[in-house]
Amino acid sequence: MIITKEWIMANQTPRGSWNAKQLNCLGISWPAPKGWIRRVSGNDISLYKQTEFETLAGEPAKDKINVQDQERRIKELELKLEQLSRKIKYRRVI
Repeated sequence: MIITKEWIMANQTPRGSWNAKQLNCLGISWPAPKGWIRRVSGNDISLYKQTEFETLAGEPAKDKINVQDQERRIKELELKLEQLSRKIKYRRVI
């Protein structure tokens, strides 16, 4: 996912800020330096870090998802897609 200012702003804590753990997900030290939002905007972030950042904003525990399971499933699906792509290319050659 590409980090946007809108996404950062939408994932503030209930107090209207960001905590040290959230900033750490984005590679920003605590306290956040001036211009940090502009600096991280446009960077790519993994699904794991995206979900961690969102969860650390203070969502209720019942809404938390198992990020590791999701990333594992994504890798499995990517592998299957690659295998299917190879099969299609092989069939075209024959």
